[in-house]
Amino acid sequence: NMVVLDEADEMLDMGFQEDLETLLGAAAARTRTLMFSATLPSNILSMAARYQKDAVRVDVRPENRNAAHDDIEYVAHLTAVGAHLPAVINVLRSNGNGRTIVFGTTREGVSALHGELVRRGFSAVVLSGDRAQHERNRALAALRSGEAHVLVATNVAARGLDLPEVDLVVHADLPLNTEDLTHRSGRTGRAGRKGRSVVIANLAERRKAERLMRNAGVKFTWTEVPSADAI
Repeated sequence: NMVVLDEADEMLDMGFQEDLETLLGAAAARTRTLMFSATLPSNILSMAARYQKDAVRVDVRPENRNAAHDDIEYVAHLTAVGAHLPAVINVLRSNGNGRTIVFGTTREGVSALHGELVRRGFSAVVLSGDRAQHERNRALAALRSGEAHVLVATNVAARGLDLPEVDLVVHADLPLNTEDLTHRSGRTGRAGRKGRSVVIANLAERRKAERLMRNAGVKFTWTEVPSADAI
């Protein structure tokens, strides 16, 4: 018998720790438990210690942890309070028709942002936890075919997607923690391709943004949002 946990860290963040422990406890006859994660926060390590026996930890990351970010250029834009939407729009326009994922924190915020982008002429689709499966399939098909160039999504909705060749990741809302920053940004810069991860923050969010990027071990400098003339 085997148990495989995928995206367990996201389930823990959403408050499903008791549910996961119930599943693992009920599968008492299992002979093997496998856990996969791009990040290893303390709560995942604690659960692994309780439910795995003589586990072998396989870490395929390079010894120089920062090398994992070599294919991703991190850009930080500082904006005025209330100027997030214009900043996102200008970043998208500067990227042309490259495939982009724009991340928001809540379903409501993602839906509203998607509506604003569509109204401004962007070929955008949306993914969040409240979308039906056929809507998800249609959105992903549009991205793969090139009919749509922008995906607006929550963290949960974008986990596990088979979307190669993402050129740009935009954090319209700051990630909640370093692990989220890593997972979100890791949607680009795959399979030897270069990518960009753009963090947008206002003055009130600046310290949190800097802490997230420092803890992730990435190099960044604050720059102005692309202007109309530059675009």
